Amino acid sequence: MTKISTPKILYNKFPYKKGIDLHNEKLRRIIETLPVSMVVFDKDLRFVIASDRFFENSPLQKDKIKPLDHWYSIVPDMPKKWKLIHQRCLKGESLKCDEDPFYRKDGSIEWWRWEVVPLYEADKTIGGLILYAESITEQKTTEKNLRQMLRRLNESNNGLSKFAHACAHDLHAPLRTMSNYLQLLHKNLLNDNRKTQEYYQVIMKNAEYMSTLIHKTLQYSNDSQEEISKTWFEMTDIVENLLIILNDDIQAKNAKISWEKLPKIFADKVLIYQVVQNLVLNALHYNDSKIPILKIFFEENSNHWTLAFQDNGPGINKINLSKVFRAYHRATPEKKCDGLGLGLYKCKKIIASHGGRMWGESELNKGTTFYFTLPKGKEDF
Repeated sequence: MTKISTPKILYNKFPYKKGIDLHNEKLRRIIETLPVSMVVFDKDLRFVIASDRFFENSPLQKDKIKPLDHWYSIVPDMPKKWKLIHQRCLKGESLKCDEDPFYRKDGSIEWWRWEVVPLYEADKTIGGLILYAESITEQKTTEKNLRQMLRRLNESNNGLSKFAHACAHDLHAPLRTMSNYLQLLHKNLLNDNRKTQEYYQVIMKNAEYMSTLIHKTLQYSNDSQEEISKTWFEMTDIVENLLIILNDDIQAKNAKISWEKLPKIFADKVLIYQVVQNLVLNALHYNDSKIPILKIFFEENSNHWTLAFQDNGPGINKINLSKVFRAYHRATPEKKCDGLGLGLYKCKKIIASHGGRMWGESELNKGTTFYFTLPKGKEDF
């Protein structure tokens, strides 16, 4: 902390006299040009004189203050704590504070570093006080901004680490599918041309999906609103292709996934694909039932579609259900599952960017249903 320098000429030795001669121009100029922010008051806390530095360092205007103006009329919202300090000083105490907030009536906050000392008369009695005050509001504001920047940086770094994990997790499924089909392709390359073409198409679809997923994921990693590329597509195609990619996960869990013919929608296909993938993976990975069941269905409304993903998992309690859409929040301990892909936070963000909304309903030991809406395109009307 920068210590407020106390001029020796004034500290406890300033020759104060009742009715100090303010017309002594030499004395006035000495005080006014002192390189320190100071102000002098008599024992009734009436203004006597101040240095020019004091006015430069405070919101008070020199030409608006006259000799013998009372300090509390000059500063009408003077804090009670400072009034008590003034009285202690007039009784002989020297007090100081390196950081002291001043909450103004208009809601603003000023920060001050101050020191207050008694002003002695020639007969050693106290005739007033000298206040050395320095505004450190700008410094405190800078410190606050730096703390906020550091906090956001730490949050960003933490989010980036989880985001990288989420990307790796999302890309794992199509990579595994491609690897499996490459092995099948190798076995059937010379034996069955029809099967070869079928495997080739699956691999190409996964490669294309990975490419667009990487592009969209990096684009959408920024919390700012990104432009989305809407096209017409069948939701049924997304589910069918996704089940091919997640076939190993489905088989490993002995899961049953059913769906009705889903609507044709107007949206960003890759982003909606990510939402569906996250919901399906969550329904599989967080379900310890002997036979996990996921039902995908929809409801048509006048101006939007509502899609639902209903599982028979353990359910989510009300407290956690209200938090699952927060960034990277997990409804169950992290050790129980590898991840939530981009997370329900990103899913909700994607749906919101389409003008829809996303929510969940759950009952412990009975399962959870996640819903999201998408506005209808012009073709639907």
